[in-house]
Amino acid sequence: MPVAGAMAATLQATAGPTAALAAQTFEDAMAALGAAPAAPGQVTLVAPALVENGAIVPITVSSALPGTREIVLLCDRNPVPVAVHFSFALGTEPVVSTRIRMATSGTVVAAVVTDRGVFAASRSVEVTVGGCG
Repeated sequence: MPVAGAMAATLQATAGPTAALAAQTFEDAMAALGAAPAAPGQVTLVAPALVENGAIVPITVSSALPGTREIVLLCDRNPVPVAVHFSFALGTEPVVSTRIRMATSGTVVAAVVTDRGVFAASRSVEVTVGGCG
């Protein structure tokens, strides 16, 4: 997975919000994270409103929240809700740019895990050709 930005992100599949990573449904993953809506400017989620191919949906997320430790991307209509999970070392800039797969049109959620809680931003993405199977 490509990761861009001035940071040392580590893609991890087994660490972090374990219950969310193991969740079988989007609702269970969001409940496990306990995310609150982020205030404007705290979490920036950039995703296209319309994509032709759900197998390569470009996403960029950045956090202005102090103490950002993790970013989790979720898709509400994917068979496995957690698309990707990034962890950050102290002192790095929490910015990621990647491509995810979306099974169909739906909502992408960026959950940012900080020392003070979990905060989320979301964006609807319309997919014309699904990418998860």
